[in-house]
Amino acid sequence: ETIIVLEPLKRATKNLSGSKYPTIADVRFYFNEIWDHLKYCMESDQYLLADSINQKIEEYWTILDDATMIATILDPRNKITLFELGESTTKAINTLKERFSFYYSKVPQSRTSIPKENNNVSGREYFYQLKKRRLGETTETAQASTRLQTILISQK
Repeated sequence: ETIIVLEPLKRATKNLSGSKYPTIADVRFYFNEIWDHLKYCMESDQYLLADSINQKIEEYWTILDDATMIATILDPRNKITLFELGESTTKAINTLKERFSFYYSKVPQSRTSIPKENNNVSGREYFYQLKKRRLGETTETAQASTRLQTILISQK
């Protein structure tokens, strides 16, 4: 029965390390499923092992929760499908809105046009120019808010 408890951890490790493009949303998905599996196993005779692993996962989860929540919502493959309906979904959307508002409040309030890419610029020079443009640019509040609302509405 120890193998039954550990099997999802083994598979998650293989899937994440073997994937060409693992995403943070994948990590959230695997974490959630492992967590549910451990809760189920805690009702069996493998209680001590499952509980021990579960405690460690809860420790890591406090670090991962908000970051993976936002990435999962913005991942077009998942959107809000990985969240339980109700409070969990509402919390995820509110976390995204709060983070968006925080970063938006840090943006300067003037807007300049973004010049077209110059493909003849060296790699380092391209990023220098990109930074220069970024420091002097922003988008209008209404446009940014509308984009966020569009993202959230399209995810339902």
